Formats: sequence, structure tokens, C-alpha cells
Amino acid sequence: MTRAALYAGWLTLLIAACWTPVPINRTLDDDPIRAHFYHARDVFGTLCGCVQDVVAIVDPDESTASVSGALVRYNPEWFRAQMLRFGTDAAFVVFAHELAHVEAARSNGHRVQTFSDVKAQELACDRRAGCAAAMANLSKSAGAESLAWFLEDFRHHGGDVRAKAFRAGYEGCE
Repeated sequence: MTRAALYAGWLTLLIAACWTPVPINRTLDDDPIRAHFYHARDVFGTLCGCVQDVVAIVDPDESTASVSGALVRYNPEWFRAQMLRFGTDAAFVVFAHELAHVEAARSNGHRVQTFSDVKAQELACDRRAGCAAAMANLSKSAGAESLAWFLEDFRHHGGDVRAKAFRAGYEGCE
């Protein structure tokens, strides 16, 4: 046996011993927030079938939640606070909204050119989150409340506009 083959064998054993893959549809860790992500991904997957490869990771430096490619980063402390304030459905709604961004990016390149494009895109993602919430049999009012406060900054206009978009998606879901 050559030295290279021996090293390759040891490296394989080391990787196998130290790396435990997380199943695609369930979590093995003790993060209950990630369970809401998996639920949202499973439900959202029935809408488009294009998000099953997306994963969520804890990122304490993230202020809320964001998506980049097939990766959703989220701040667990922020999620816990929102779930205490609005109930556990809030986590599902936020993750469904982020998954809608993944769907948009994969279907149309998520082309955003102007401020009005950003606003339109956010409202479209709110509508998709509403549809996912309807499919999961979540409360329409809890989801609308969640989106009414979610990220009220220059990109994420809040309040009634977002709640209305969520409700439209919830009621118009096929």
C-alpha cells in the first residue's frame, strides 16, 4: 500500500467520524427554529419543487434572516423574540418568505433594478408566503401580523401593505 493510499484511507475515516450529514427533510440538532424552516421548505416544495436543496444555518451576525443562493442565514435570538411576540407561526412565515426569494431567483433571475422593483419583489414573496401558510393550515391573521412588522426598512416596507399581500396569497392559493 502506498503512502498516498494510506493517507487517503485515514482521511476518509476522519471525515466519516467527524461529519454527520443532516437529512434533507429533517433536523438532528436541538434547534427548534430550524424545524420551522424544514416545515416551510417541505410545504413550499409542493408549490414549486425548486427549494428542496436549500439549507438554513444559524448566523448570530445576521440581524433577522436572509437568503444567498441555496443558503438561508438566520439569527435565532431574533426568531425567538418574534415567536414569543407573534407565536410560532411567525417563524414559518419568515422562512416561507425567504424561500420565495429562492424561487424567484431560480425562475426569473430575481432581476431587481430599481427601488420599485425591490418593493414589488418583496410583496410577491409575501404573497407566496401567504400561499404556503394556507397550504400548511396556519392562521391567516397570525401570518399577516408577522409580516406587518417584518423588516420595516428601505427595502421592506411594513404595515398594512405587506399584510394585504400576505392575505392575498393566503386567499388566492391554488
